[in-house]
Order: sequence, then C-alpha cells, then structure tokens
Amino acid sequence: MRRDNLSHVVAMLSAAVCFLGVALARTGDMDSVIASSMSTVLATVSGATKLTASDGATRDNFGISVAVSGDYAIVGAHRDDDNGTDSGSAYIFMRGGNNWVEQGKLIPGDGAADDRFGYSVAISGDYAIVGAYRDDDKGFDSGSAYIFVRTLSGWTEQAKLTAGDGAAGDNFGISVAIDGDHAIVGAYADDDNGLDSGSAYVFVRSGSTWSQQAKLTAGLDGATQDYFGRSVAISGDYAIVGAYRDDDQGTDSGSAYVFMRDATGWTQQAKLTAGDGADGDQFGWSVAIDGSYALVGAWLATANDFQSGSAYVFVRSGSNWVEQAKLIADDGQAQDFFGNSVSLSGAHALIGAYGDDDTAIDSGSAYVFVRNGSTWTQRAKLTARDGTWFDNFGVSVSVNGKYTLIGADEDDDKGASSGSAYVFQTCYDFSGDALVGVEDIQTVAAQWGKQSSDPNWDAIRQFDLDGDNAITIIDVMLVAAAWGTPCS
Repeated sequence: MRRDNLSHVVAMLSAAVCFLGVALARTGDMDSVIASSMSTVLATVSGATKLTASDGATRDNFGISVAVSGDYAIVGAHRDDDNGTDSGSAYIFMRGGNNWVEQGKLIPGDGAADDRFGYSVAISGDYAIVGAYRDDDKGFDSGSAYIFVRTLSGWTEQAKLTAGDGAAGDNFGISVAIDGDHAIVGAYADDDNGLDSGSAYVFVRSGSTWSQQAKLTAGLDGATQDYFGRSVAISGDYAIVGAYRDDDQGTDSGSAYVFMRDATGWTQQAKLTAGDGADGDQFGWSVAIDGSYALVGAWLATANDFQSGSAYVFVRSGSNWVEQAKLIADDGQAQDFFGNSVSLSGAHALIGAYGDDDTAIDSGSAYVFVRNGSTWTQRAKLTARDGTWFDNFGVSVSVNGKYTLIGADEDDDKGASSGSAYVFQTCYDFSGDALVGVEDIQTVAAQWGKQSSDPNWDAIRQFDLDGDNAITIIDVMLVAAAWGTPCS
C-alpha cells in the first residue's frame, strides 16, 4: 500500500469499523460475533469492579474460590455461618452492561456447621458446582459437592455428589471443576494408594441426573501423602489432577496427571513434572486445562527468590504432553507464592501470587501472560486499587474470554476477613489515555497485513489480538467493538 494513502484508508476503515462495532455492541450481538476470537485475546486489562457479599460478615472469607463463565460468576465464602458456624455459602453474580449484580446466594439444603461449602467452586454455562470438603455424609470430613442449575426462577440445587466409596477423612470436594455435562471432584485425602494418596471422581449428567462415571487415581506410582486431587480441571475429553506432594523430583516436588476420555472411559495419558523440579516446589498445587494446553502452578518453587513461585505450560502433541514454557513474575520476590492459583483461557494465562507485597504485606497480585505462537510473555500485573495488608488478592483466579475474576478472601470491607473479589475485563487502550478511542483503532489498523515474519514483529505483535500471528480485520474489529470503553 502506498504510504500517502495509508492515513486515508485508516480513517475510512476506522469510521466504518467504529460504526459497525458500536451498532453491534449496542444491540448486544457483538459478543456472539467475536466470541471465538475474544477467547484467545488479551491486550490492556481495565480497572476492576469489586464484588462483595450483600450480607457479608466477619470471617466469611468470600473470595476463597472464584470462577467465571460468560456473563456469570461464582464466588465461594466457605466460612459463612448461615447453616451453622463455617457451614459456608457461594454467591452468583450476573453481568449487566458494565455492572456485576448479585443474582443469588447458594447454600445446600442439608448444610451443617463446618461443612466448608464454598471452599471450591466452578461454573460452566447454566451449571455450577460447589465443594463442601468437610461434609460428614460418609463419615467425618468425608466431603461432598453440590450441583446447581440456572432456570427462569433462579439457581436451584439439582444434585448432591458424594464418592461411591467415600470414607471418613477423604475430603471429597477439596477441588471441583465442570465443563458441559462433566464434572470432576478431588478427594485428596483418599487412601487407595496409601494414607492420603488421593483420588478424583468424574461425574456425568443425563437430563437432571448426575452419576459417577469414573474414579481416577495416580495408578501404579501413587503413594502415601501424594495428595492427588488437591487441584482438578477439565476441558472436553481431558482432565488434569494435581498431586502436589509427589516425590519424583525430590520431597514434595509435586506432579500432575492428565487423563483422557474415550469410548471405554477415562485413562491416564501423561504424568507431568517440571523440567527443573526440586524439593518442596509443590508443583501441582494448582492446575488448569483448556484444549491442548495445560497450566500447573508450583507455588513454593524458588525461582526469583525463596518460595517466589512459578508455573509451567504444557502443550499436547498427539498423545504426548510437552513442557512449553516456565512462567515467573518479572518482579517476583520471596514468598510471593506465584502459582498458588492458575487459570487458562485460549492464548492467555492468569496466575495468582497472594503473598506479593506491592501495596502492603501479603496484599497480593495476579499476572497475565499471553501466548504468541509458542512464546508466553507477561502482559500485565493486576492488583487491587484499594488493596491493603493481608488481603490475599490472588488467592483464587479465573479467566474466561474477556473477563478475569480474582479473589481476595482476607479483605476487610465488611468485617475482618469478610472477603471480596474483583472483575477485570480486556481493554484495548494503546494510546495511554485510559479510553478506547479512534486512536487505538487507527493504531491497530495501521499494522494491518503484518505477519510474524515481519522483522519488527516483536514490537508490533501486541496488536495481534487474536493470536493468529497476523494482524487482520478481526484485530481491528475487536478494538472497534470496545470503542468508548474506559480503561481505569
């Protein structure tokens, strides 16, 4: 393209795309038009909406667990007292425009003191799952999990899940995940392969009925106090389970296991360990999976400094899972605990570091990394604008498409350790004026046609918003759809 025509083309393109983007955005159709692209995108992250419980109180620990799916978010408060001391609860929030509104409070029909309902949560479409790892249905602290479904009348309890062979002390529900018609629940103190070796259970929905489909264990190498099941995640036909005290690379070095579902059931496909794993790393404390990518946190690894923490990305090639990248914070410090929580959505990863001290001691933070090809780059560091001592921002994290949710369970807004959570969203402010405007659209449009083979790609790849190694009309449209969005 001749350079003397560039500004004219950019201006026309900007105007056209702005008009189309705004028109679609105002009708609510833009999300569906670009949803598949947006799920692999991250540019600048905008200022947060802060969520608290409408009836929050001292020691509720709202934010100990979080999950987001589309326009819905769920936040656990495992020490809420509605059904007795520390019985627990969870809250559903729904997005309306730029606001997130509390839609319902979930408590189990048979909740009791010290069940810790809400210690783990997950959500997928119209279904949510909440763990109560100290429920006593099958013995003291055997544990349970509850499925809730969204209907026209709100969110209602659909099923209570327990392990078919559950026993006292199993802590079934310590971790939960859900994707479509399948849910997975960790029971990290199950004793099948030795005391506290751990297990996980997969459930499948048929109509309104949930039934146990499989019990997963570490197989032949499971051992005493591996705590397999401390973390779980599921995506389509693949599930991942963390065993943070496995000793393959030294005492408590940790591991994670990938399972695949086929016509015959669920079988172990791979065991993951860190290429540089060492004593005490606790690799597998947190896990996430999305498509062909898995993310595993090693929150006590000595990367930048003592227990600064790290996380590892693995990619599947055929039936093999290969370590693609080790992620560390560019400003990591001792006992930041980077990797204590992880989440993965398309080409971006979100990693919590609740021990970070940027605002105050243990105020916490979270980091966003973006994949370009096989390279992962830190794109943003998130903190709470009102963060203070011991808030634990980053104790839980979730990312889904353009929304990011981060828990701060020791925040004190409604009493000591009442807790909070923060919602961030993608914002395409390249001009630095805290607003997505024509300048930002022009900036991306000016690079239209550039590809990863360009010698200046490192400088301009930030404008490849959908991660396809080329700057196309899709990238321009994504910015145009956000025209007028403030990026505080």
